Amino acid sequence: IAEVRDLNRHRSGYRFTPLNPVGFYVPPESSHPELRPLLERHSALITKLAEQEPANGSHYYAYLLGEQVPFEHSTHADKFIYEVELRTGLGAHFRYAEHLSFAYKEFLKLVPEAERYIQIGSAEPE
Repeated sequence: IAEVRDLNRHRSGYRFTPLNPVGFYVPPESSHPELRPLLERHSALITKLAEQEPANGSHYYAYLLGEQVPFEHSTHADKFIYEVELRTGLGAHFRYAEHLSFAYKEFLKLVPEAERYIQIGSAEPE
């Protein structure tokens, strides 16, 4: 859920999260014998709470750190171009710049005439 929050904060476009659990993140080194039974009981509790009070969403407060939920994100061209220019410009984080530079090249394969309108940067430090 924290990743969803961060994506919502840093991405333009349409975002939607139904907040229905689809899994649980457990670090690979976690091997406690009671972990799986605990997660199964937790999942049953969430399901029961959601069925009892589906409209008020109170079951969201029972989520544990590590709960995984689906996330949908769609970006229209104008928002994508804004994000490319922002995330490759002066002082942009190198990982954003790398990702958006790759996405920009793929976008140009689909819409080559857009290249002259997009100001892509090199993420040079400020």
